[in-house]
Formats: sequence, structure tokens, C-alpha cells
Amino acid sequence: MSTKGSESLPEMMAFFNKASENTFAQSALKKILQYGRIVAQMRDSTFDAKGLRQALQDYFQPKDTALFAPALHTQLMSSGTRVAVTSAKDGGRTACLIASYNHPSPTEGSACLEREEDAEKDMKIWEAAMATSAAPYYLPCFEKPQQRTSYVDGAVWANCPAQVAYTEMEKLWPGDTASLDALVSLGTGMQDAKPFEMPALVNMGFLAAIRAMFKRQMDSKATWLNFVTETAPPHVRPRLHRLDPPLRGGDDPVRLYDYKMIPDLQERVSDWTGSAAQKEIALIADTLVANLFFFEPDDGIQPQSAKSLLSDKTNDVLQGTIRCRLGYQTPQLVKLLELVEDFAFTQLDAAPGDTNLVEKVRQLPTSRWEPICTTLKEGHMAKRTSSIEMMAVDGHIAVPKFRVPYTIVIQKGSLGPLVLGVKLHRRDTRISISGFPVTMPELKRRASQVWLR
Repeated sequence: MSTKGSESLPEMMAFFNKASENTFAQSALKKILQYGRIVAQMRDSTFDAKGLRQALQDYFQPKDTALFAPALHTQLMSSGTRVAVTSAKDGGRTACLIASYNHPSPTEGSACLEREEDAEKDMKIWEAAMATSAAPYYLPCFEKPQQRTSYVDGAVWANCPAQVAYTEMEKLWPGDTASLDALVSLGTGMQDAKPFEMPALVNMGFLAAIRAMFKRQMDSKATWLNFVTETAPPHVRPRLHRLDPPLRGGDDPVRLYDYKMIPDLQERVSDWTGSAAQKEIALIADTLVANLFFFEPDDGIQPQSAKSLLSDKTNDVLQGTIRCRLGYQTPQLVKLLELVEDFAFTQLDAAPGDTNLVEKVRQLPTSRWEPICTTLKEGHMAKRTSSIEMMAVDGHIAVPKFRVPYTIVIQKGSLGPLVLGVKLHRRDTRISISGFPVTMPELKRRASQVWLR
């Protein structure tokens, strides 16, 4: 996917501001006329979507690029990352996900998966954005002519899609073949004022389903709390994060179409992220950075260094390497490694099902960790080296390959959770890399399923 110019935050905010103004700027008289037409069932929305459509087409170039490219045409994809956006069909009565991946048939009561193998019918970037933002009453349905399907905003059934994301993870990696590292839910802001209520007259035809959406919108915080306290398994809850800034007090709420309030909202959110939420955001950011690293077991061929460990019947041994999700020979990998102080290993004095493992890792003193490596040399992290050998690629400094050989050795029969952790220069404590904490039997089971490869 590409955009016009830089993809920096100021560039994206400038796009959002302009798109909002183009979509929602209209006279009070026109709003009244539009509402009258809705009541008379001559229209189904207060605002026109032409401005938003044009803004999205201009921003995402080329406009016919498929973000959710089909499996038979993977050359269209810019990334292998699995992505899904929430939407709804049939006047908001049928939940659906527009996704970049396949998985087994959905379970009863879950959203249907929108996935095209025909590139001509596949969702373009701007189309997916239109489908997931067609808020009923405000904006018209998004029509997909090739499929003869109309879509409305996913908020009709999942205004807080955290549970949807977790459910999709379970479908993609069934049977606990992968663990959840972190789930971050971004709210649209908490308001003290009573949210906008749709006029009582707007309760007919297609719009009859819309009242359910507004009810869900008001219950977004309650939906998140229910997911955290009731739906999510206890061992997952410490990995769930919610960022939802306070917007404003008083009796006048910020409405979806209040585009003139954007500068004020930016200032409020900026103040919040730099003060009350600063520590939490920093922890989430470092957790996501740490989970760019993962451990991949070897293919059963043990090097000479591990054979002596294997011959000791009192040991339980797993040979492998610490790797990184970022591409080789990329500037991004260099920047990531500049943040890393070292890697280390430990085994926790805790039961495998302990729900506080994440917090216990943060509390471990330095003396409990076994250092693994500190610097990069010739494509490998190695002890007792002081230089970082890199190479130039297209004018940028790059790391040719990232591999950290490591053999996990514990006493046979030991059930305490294992932790491979990374120490970042900017944080006092280490953070688990992807897939940890985990017991040795569970790690070996995952390795036998080749889940990381």
C-alpha cells in the first residue's frame, strides 16, 4: 500500500482533517432538509459520502490497489500481515469481516468472513475504508457493485472489536498453537455528556436497525469491561490494554460530525498521552517492541555443543535461535537493535496456570536472569564482542541477518514457566519476547507443529 507523500503522523492527521471537512461541512439548512428526507424515506443518511470517497481514493494510490488481496494473487499484497476490518451487511443485520486471510468456516453466531479469490471483486483499500466507516444515519451504505452487496459501519455489531480480534486469533491458531502476546484496544474517547440520541421519528425501514448501533456505541466501555472480566480467559487478561482518552465534560458531547472540534481533540489527547497515560503507553510500546523477537526451535539436528547436554538424562533440552519479525537488510531492523541491551533467560517459580506471570516477569531482579548476548557481529548476536558489523544496502546501514543461537536447558520434570526476555535501554526491567512465558512441554508441542515458521 502506498500513500501520497510521507506516512508520518502529521501527514495522516492532515489527511484526516481534510477528509472530515469534505465529508461533514454543510449548512444547517441542508442538514434540516436532509433529515426531512430521511423521515420521508427519500434518503438514508444526513451526509453525502462523495467527499470521503474522493479523499480516500486520492490518499491511497494507486486507487485500484487491493489491500485485502486474494490468495491466488498474492503479488498484490504489500505485506503478509493478517488484517481484518469489521462491517455489516443486510441493513446491519449480518455481521461480517473484510479480511486478508482465510480460516475454517465461522462458528455459529460469529461474523461471516468476506474473502474474494477473484481480484476484480476484491476490496480495494479505499473500498474497505468506506465499508467500515459507513455509519448509519450519518453516511449512506457503501455499495459494492461487483458483489451486489451493501455494507454499513461495523459499529452496528462490534463498536469495540477487541473480542472479535481475540476470536479471530483462536480461529487462525486453534488449539493454543500460538499465544497472545498483547491486545491493544484504542477507544474513540470517553465523554461525560449524554451521547447524541437519534430522533424518535427515525425508526422505520432500514433505519430500524440503526438504534441498536447507537446503543452499542454508548456501551463501548461496558463492552470492553465485559470482555476483560467475563469473556477473556484469566491468563490472557494481563495482556489486554485499553487506551481511551477523556474528551470533554459538560452537557454538550462531541458528535461524529463535529469536524471543527478536531484541533481541540488533538490538544486534549496530546496532553493526556504526555501525562496521565504516558507510563501505560510506554509500557505498551515496549511490549510490542519486545514481541518483535521470537524463539524458533531447530529442525531436530543438534549441534556438537548441545550433544553433551542431551546426553545428561537429568536435563530437558531444546535447541533453537532467537529471531526477529523485521526483514533482513532493512533500516528498521537496525533501529530495533539499537534499542536492545541484551537477551536473557530464566525460569519462574510459579505454577503454569498462574494469571500473574506477565507481572512477575517485570518484578524479577537482574540476578535471576541468565544473560544470553549483548552485541551483533557477522549477523549473529555474540558474547564478548564490542562492535556491531553491518552493511550498506541502497544507501542505508543494514543488518544482513539476525540469529541468536540459544539452548534452553532445565532440570527434567521441572514445570515452572520459562522466559526468554529482552532488556531495552530505555526500560529498567526485561520484557518477555513473543510466546513467553511458556512451559517446556508446551514449547515443545508448539515446535512439533512448526507454529513459528
